[in-house]
Amino acid sequence: MGEKIRFAKDFLRAAANSGLFSNQAPVEVIEKELRRRGYEVNPTVILPLLDRMAAAGFIHEIDGKPRLTERGKLAINS
Repeated sequence: MGEKIRFAKDFLRAAANSGLFSNQAPVEVIEKELRRRGYEVNPTVILPLLDRMAAAGFIHEIDGKPRLTERGKLAINS
């Protein structure tokens, strides 16, 4: 279970960071960030994961870029 929580936090961090790069698609940035953290990532699962994180209230979209909500910030820092 701890590994899933670590991945979820890393995914949220990568999603938050993806909003900082305007010249790349968020999916590309998230994939690169997760690979940098040592995960093998299939890019086709990133959008569904973003949708699930948004449905859970951890992220929302502003100008086409994912941003952390207060709940997402709390989740990363817990």
